[in-house]
Amino acid sequence: MCGYAGYLIRGAEPPGERVLHEMADVLAHRGPDDRGFYARKVPRTDIHVGLGHRRLAVIDVAGGSQPMSTDGGRLWIVYNGEVYNFREIRSSLEEEGVRFRTRSDTEVVLELYRRRGPRMLESLQGMFSFAIWDARERILFAARDRLGQKPLYYYHSGRRFAFASEIKALLRLPWVPRKPDLDLLPTYLTHLYVPSPHTFFRGIRKLPPGHFLIWKNGRIRVERYWDVSFAGDSPMPRWALARRLEEAVREATRLRLVSDVPLGAFLSGGLDSSIIAAAMAPELRPAAMTFTAGFDRPEFDERSHARRVSRRLGTDHRELRVTPSSLGILRRLVWFFDEPFGDSSAIPTYLLAKMTRPYVTVALSGDGGDELFGGYDRYRAFLASLATDRVLPTSLRQAMGEAVREAPPRPNSGPAERLAVRWLRGIDRPLIERTIRWGQGFSAEGIARLLLSPEDEKERRDPSWFIRDRWERAGDGDAVHRMMEVDLHTYLPEDLLTKVDVTTMANSLECRSPFLDHRLVELAASIPRRWKVGPFRSKAILREAFSTSLPRRTLSRKKKGFGAPIGDWFRSTASGLLKETLLGDKARSRGLFRMDEVERLIREHQEGVAHEHRLWALLFFETWMQEAIDRPPSLTPPPEDGVS
Repeated sequence: MCGYAGYLIRGAEPPGERVLHEMADVLAHRGPDDRGFYARKVPRTDIHVGLGHRRLAVIDVAGGSQPMSTDGGRLWIVYNGEVYNFREIRSSLEEEGVRFRTRSDTEVVLELYRRRGPRMLESLQGMFSFAIWDARERILFAARDRLGQKPLYYYHSGRRFAFASEIKALLRLPWVPRKPDLDLLPTYLTHLYVPSPHTFFRGIRKLPPGHFLIWKNGRIRVERYWDVSFAGDSPMPRWALARRLEEAVREATRLRLVSDVPLGAFLSGGLDSSIIAAAMAPELRPAAMTFTAGFDRPEFDERSHARRVSRRLGTDHRELRVTPSSLGILRRLVWFFDEPFGDSSAIPTYLLAKMTRPYVTVALSGDGGDELFGGYDRYRAFLASLATDRVLPTSLRQAMGEAVREAPPRPNSGPAERLAVRWLRGIDRPLIERTIRWGQGFSAEGIARLLLSPEDEKERRDPSWFIRDRWERAGDGDAVHRMMEVDLHTYLPEDLLTKVDVTTMANSLECRSPFLDHRLVELAASIPRRWKVGPFRSKAILREAFSTSLPRRTLSRKKKGFGAPIGDWFRSTASGLLKETLLGDKARSRGLFRMDEVERLIREHQEGVAHEHRLWALLFFETWMQEAIDRPPSLTPPPEDGVS
């Protein structure tokens, strides 16, 4: 894993060596092991090129320094990620006469581009983002992996183009504005993240997953090179698919064990992480290492389940206890994330990565299993809503939905009741509206109450435009499969994979996700939905595939998200932080929110109504405004305050 940054400038002076160094060094957490730079004026042109790189050495520790060039210096690459099949590609290229100078996958990517051009992406199996400068053709080619595990941000304005692994590197350039895009505030409040290609900074964009970018003559072109649709059309019988699925998971895991440094795995005790640990454990000697985080609240704590799996697999297991004082990392998280991020599970994920890093440099995870095999409760709720459509008259469903939407929130309701209420609120709505409602933070009604709306509110873009776009692209197949496909292309990369990338790389830890092998994703997409999600069970075929590898209690466990008891913290030790931040003078002076509505959310939460996700989103946003907008960003992250 690594971090990189660079620029291309036509007809203007470059920013200077110090700025290029700052662009790379602000990413030192992504690459503490090495740094390198390339800066040139292209002969007989007015083009200036700058590349900077920070390296976390995982493969070919001694020989993989960057920026790396081909013989003669025509092509230069800065690269972040791992290509797991690089040895096979290398052998193929050697048969074509290529001679390699290093053992790194970076050089393989570079040489493959020299011979295949953009088509080289078809051959890569892994997680990556990179940029290749072709000095002869005066073209920059940049790409991001299929599922969006590794990020790529860029800024383009007239004669200037810049790109980086994180936004903070772009902000070191004097001509990149540091202005929030408040038009995206409704989207953030609805979904708790900002979707590609947007960011919360005006002018700064994210390259979407499965896309590449070409810069030439001051212009850029962005194209999609990969996609997947949940057709569920495999002709194979169920038993054969289950066997093929097990083989594919084990093969994807073996590929992700290629490393010159120690490896381990995150183990929550849930089905997905347990399967990855089970596939990993026989491959590592003397014993695979596993890591888990837990809480004092039993309904959030999975440490006992992780211990059970660890004993079955014989792993060397480590545990972390997360306490309310962990909120002391909030300002630090804001620095690493660069833009508002409303998923509070970033706290335990960051602390788990921090605990893991002293033992290993690479950790495997179970990310992607829920989206591919139907693990979320909302999929079964969606299936139930389809059944009610068939048996209940439209008028009755409308009456039920209106009654629940108008009812005041009930204090101290449990997760099951909250899911039922969310289900009933969408029972009379179109399927796409149900998909949006079951995955949202603030509802449209809640946002209308919260925002001090500008005069042109009616012209504001639909905050769920990207969900609707993907829903339409998913076609007219099985409705639950459509919902899963939407999540795979939106919630997974924009929330979950962003969270994992940021929090692990903040601790100089590489995270690999076998379920996100694109061949495994394509296999999963071909499996009929009825073998994944039913009225009473999820992930049926995945459980079947690993039925002999894990404890029976693990195979039969219900889904439990990796969340923190932040609702309790907001009612106790963090209540002061919440009020001081959200109701303070700085927040009031922005003129963005109705303060009486913010006060109501805090008060109701204290009384037992579950507003923790909405309050966390507001807390992160206001802290981000203070840290990233109100003051110049620092080259280094703030300290962790009061973490134990």
